[in-house]
Amino acid sequence: MKHIDGETLNRIISEAKMFFEPKVEQINSLNVFPVPDGDTGTNMFLTLKSIEEELKSITDTSVRRVSAAISKGALMGARGNSGVILAQFFQGMSNILENKLVITAKDLAESLTEASIAAYKSVGNPTEGTMLTVIRDIASTANNNHERSPDILEFWQLLCQTANKSVIDTPSLLPVLSEAGVVDAGAFGLAVLLEGGLNALTEYPLTMTMNDSISVSSIRTSTDQTTSISREFIHSRGEESFGYCTQFIIEGDNLTIDSIRTDLIDLGVSNVVMGTESIIRIHSHSEDPGRLLSYGISIGQLSQINISNMNEQNKDFLYSEQNPIDPIKLAIIAVASGDGITNLFLNSGVAGIVSGGESMNPSIGEILDCVNGINADRIVILPNNPNIIPAANQVVSLSKIPISVIPTTTIPQGISAILSFNPLIETEMNIEAMNNSISNVRSGAICRAAKSTHINNIDIEVGQFIGLLEREVVVVGKGTSETLIGLIEHMEPEKDSIITLYWGNDMLEAEAQSYLQVTADLYPGLDIDLVQGGQDYYDFIISVE
Repeated sequence: MKHIDGETLNRIISEAKMFFEPKVEQINSLNVFPVPDGDTGTNMFLTLKSIEEELKSITDTSVRRVSAAISKGALMGARGNSGVILAQFFQGMSNILENKLVITAKDLAESLTEASIAAYKSVGNPTEGTMLTVIRDIASTANNNHERSPDILEFWQLLCQTANKSVIDTPSLLPVLSEAGVVDAGAFGLAVLLEGGLNALTEYPLTMTMNDSISVSSIRTSTDQTTSISREFIHSRGEESFGYCTQFIIEGDNLTIDSIRTDLIDLGVSNVVMGTESIIRIHSHSEDPGRLLSYGISIGQLSQINISNMNEQNKDFLYSEQNPIDPIKLAIIAVASGDGITNLFLNSGVAGIVSGGESMNPSIGEILDCVNGINADRIVILPNNPNIIPAANQVVSLSKIPISVIPTTTIPQGISAILSFNPLIETEMNIEAMNNSISNVRSGAICRAAKSTHINNIDIEVGQFIGLLEREVVVVGKGTSETLIGLIEHMEPEKDSIITLYWGNDMLEAEAQSYLQVTADLYPGLDIDLVQGGQDYYDFIISVE
C-alpha cells in the first residue's frame, strides 16, 4: 500500500476507537495517584467517540474533508489533559493533511511533525515521560524513515514499534512513574490508538502485541485492584436522558459486580457499579428510580439512598434564574459537581455551572455551550481542577466573547475566587482579585485510595483513607477521623484561620457533625464551618484560609 485515501483514514479512526475501548479501564488504572479520578483512558475514548460522531455527519470522504472532521470532532469532544493533547495532535496532523489528495509516508511524516509541535504547545509546562514524548518519538521516527519505508503498512508498523518502546521508557524519564511502578497512562493510550489504527491497513485484524508485554512486565497494578469507571458508564456518556440520579449502597452476601452491571442495563443509564462481594455502591440515571430500588432490595439491604431530579437542571450545565436581556458586564462560569457546592457557587453570583470534576471532566464543547448560553460582555471560567484547565483554555480561542481562565485547581480555590468577586468594581480589577485569591486558601481532601501504590515515600493500600493537600497525598489513616486530624495538621491553620469542611454525598449529616466536633476539639479557638458539599468520592473537601 503506497498511500491512504479518505475512506481509509476514516476507517483508521473507527478501528482505533474499537481497539481502544476494551483497554479504557486498564489505561485508567495506570493513574499514578490513588485518588478516584484516573480517567485518562475515559477522556481519550470520549475524544475518539466525538471524532467518530463527527465523521458520521459527512458524506464527502476526501482526505481534506475527513481530516477536517477528525480535527473538529477531537476539538469539541476533548476533555482533560489527555483529551486536549490528543485533540491538538489531530489538529496538527489536519493542518498538513487537509491539502492532500492522498496520504503518503512522507505526508504522514510531515503531519506528525506538525502534530508534535501542536501537542507541545498545548501544555504550559511540557513534561517528558508522557504522551508528549511518544508523539515526539513517532514524529522523529517518521521523519527518519519515510523514504526507506514508503509502504504505508510497513511504515505504520514501524511507528507502532517506536510508540511501544517509548511507552516502556516513560518511567526512566518521569521519576513518579518509576516510584509507582507504572508506565504513563496517556503514553500507553496513544500506543493503543496507533495499534488499533493499524487494523484498517491490513486484512488480518491485530491483537495487542508489544502492549501486552507492557501490561505484564511494566505495569504493577492491575484493573482488579482499582475502582474504575464501568463500560456501561462509558457507553452512556453523551447519550443519557434526563430523569433521576439514583445512588445507594447494597449490603449482602456473594454480590457479583459483573452480574449487577448486566442487570442494570435495562433499568438505567450512566450505570456505575463498584465495591466488593459484601457491599456495592450503585449510581444510575433512570426515569423510574423505584425499579432500581426494588432491584436492590431483591439482592440485599439498602442504605444511603440519594435521589435527585435531573429534569430540574440541564445535565451539562446550569444557568442561574436570571437571564437578563441586557448583557452582564462580567459573568462567571464554574465547573463543579455536588448539590451543595453547585448551590454555593450559584448563590455567590456564578452565572453558569458546567457539571464536572473528578472522573467527569467536561469537554471543550460542553464548556463552549455554557459560554454561548450566557449573555455577557466578558466571561471568567473557574475550572476548579487541573485536568479541566486545558479544555477551558481552548474555549478562549473558540468563543466570540472575551474569556479569562482563572487557573483554579480545587473547589476551595474556586470558592475563594468567586467570593472575591465584586460586581461594583471594574472588570480587570475583579479578574486580578480572583487570581490573587487563589494563594489565600489551602485545599485538602479525604477519600479512599482507589489503588495500591507507593508515592511521596508513602505506601498506600487500596481502600485506605488518604488525605491530600493541594492534590498531593500527605497522610494515610485507618478511618476518616484519624485522616482528618492528620490532614488539617499538615494544612497548618493559624490562630485566625477559617476552616471549612464540605461533607460528601456518602456521609450522613449526623456523621459530618461528629467530625466537625472532632475538628473543633482539636482547634478550639478557630472558626470552623460545616457545609454540605454533596460531592462524590470525597468524604471531605477542606479549605483553610
